[in-house]
Formats: sequence, structure tokens, C-alpha cells
Amino acid sequence: MKKTLIGLTCIAILLVLAVHVSGIAGQFSKAFTKTVYPNDAIQQNVTIRKFYNVTVKFQKLNSTSDITIRNSNTTIILEDVNGLELYRSAGMDGTYVSAVLEKLQLDKVKFLSAYNLNNSLNIYEDIVHQSVNITYSGTKATIVGKTNQISSGSASVTGYILDELTSQQLDGIDIFVFNLNSNPVNSNPIAQNTTDIDGRYFLSLTTNSLGKSFDFYVKDYNVSSVS
Repeated sequence: MKKTLIGLTCIAILLVLAVHVSGIAGQFSKAFTKTVYPNDAIQQNVTIRKFYNVTVKFQKLNSTSDITIRNSNTTIILEDVNGLELYRSAGMDGTYVSAVLEKLQLDKVKFLSAYNLNNSLNIYEDIVHQSVNITYSGTKATIVGKTNQISSGSASVTGYILDELTSQQLDGIDIFVFNLNSNPVNSNPIAQNTTDIDGRYFLSLTTNSLGKSFDFYVKDYNVSSVS
């Protein structure tokens, strides 16, 4: 009798384990509860949210006002946790872009990248691999990208040109500024100056809040050092 009880107990334990092991993975949303009787023929329709109208818009840091972008070259990319592209949109004409995406795809979106966020009046920084927080309201999903406006301004570069052997400050030496990695032989300089009687040069450049890199060249003489 004891052996029979032990055997039945083991079988019961195995059945419980089997139920837990064979559980269905996934997210469940309860549809309804209904009591069913013999000979019932029940029809029950269920509406689900498989697709969402997704809106992507942009705001300045520390601001909740939406930015207006009108640029056919604006590119918006939604990425998964590994940075792989899930959705891409080209062009923007207003304060947002929208698309219909499936919920299972939307659940994978973790990052946002956006390029060419500018219009005729303002230029904004590109967004690269920015974490997103998706907000939901019914069948609407909203993603907000945060960026900074790029401001332009002027900067100056001054100094002296000296001879390596004599340490003399040299006048009449030409110095040129080119865009980064330009070939000075076949490119137009964006600024140039000639050293004065004290060997001093002065260059005025236009740049922006992101910073711009330039190449500086001396004409006709080899540069041995910069300090």
C-alpha cells in the first residue's frame, strides 16, 4: 500500500513539473471570461491592438516645444537594442513624421538616430543612437528625440611665424586656411593672411557650436614645428 502511495505521489509531482515546464512564453492580455453550457454556440469577437500609429518628433533639450523641420534629406532611424535598423523614414515636412508599425516590432525599438535636422532658419545636431521612451495613448505611440540647435559664430586664430635657425619673427609670409582634408593645390582657401612687420598673422573664421576643423598651410616654406 505504501509503495502504491509513493508511486502515485511521484506521478503527481512529475505532472506538476510538466505543467510548469510546458508553460507558454509571452505576454498575455486577458480577453474575457465566459461560462459555457452544453449545446451553447457562442460567438465572441475580440479586438486587439496589433498596429500602432507611431509619431516621431523632436524637441530641444530642456524644452517641450516641438521643432519644425522641413527638409527632404532628413533621415530618421529606429533601432533595436543592438543598433540594428528596424524602421527608416526619409524626409520631414512639419513637426513630426508618422508610420504604422506592428506592436511586436515596436516593442523592439530601443534607440533613435536622426540626421539632417535642419531647415532654412535653423540647424540642429544629429541624433545618434539615443535611448527612447515610447509613450502610448490608445493606438497612438509617440517617440521624442532630443537635440540642440547649432549656433554659428566667428573665431580668430593668431600667432607668429618664426625661422627655426635664427628664431627671427618673419614678415611677408603667407598663411592659408582650407576646409579639413582639402588639397591646397586645387582648392580655394576660406581665409588667408600675410604676416606683418612683427611676424604676426591674424585669421578670422566662421564656425559653429559643434566646432569645425580646418587645415592651415604656410606657402613656399616647410613647417618644422608648431607651438
